[in-house]
Amino acid sequence: MISPESLRRYPYFAKISYPCLKAIAAISEERDFAAGERLLAEGEKADSLLILTKGEADLAYELQGGKRVIVGSLAPGALVAVSAVLEPNIHTTSAFARNNGSLIAIQARPLIELCEENFDVGYRLMTQVARALRSRLADVRVELAGAS
Repeated sequence: MISPESLRRYPYFAKISYPCLKAIAAISEERDFAAGERLLAEGEKADSLLILTKGEADLAYELQGGKRVIVGSLAPGALVAVSAVLEPNIHTTSAFARNNGSLIAIQARPLIELCEENFDVGYRLMTQVARALRSRLADVRVELAGAS
């Protein structure tokens, strides 16, 4: 569990009521990672929504033959593993740590249940997830334009 104040620093939770923030904090934990570590793998089950708190990460597709194509970069404050709150809850990209850092991991199933019980929380969170996805799509377009 982390403190609700730790979550309040991030815009995703800025307008969420304190009781709901406490509920989210209760299903959250901090995790450290090392440079080069795979934070998530394309095709695997997404069981936690992640917020990068320290360090940087790259989003990548892994192609046949082991080739890795970077399609975006993440800085502290970024949502990671957004597939955790989107069915079928399977990661669509991989993420690799550029350097040592940390993140907040929020258990997906209880978070989804909270969003289903409280539509205000669900709306605010899904709006932020949509913004993250829009930004990632723009990053992929830039990468594809540079590759041609």
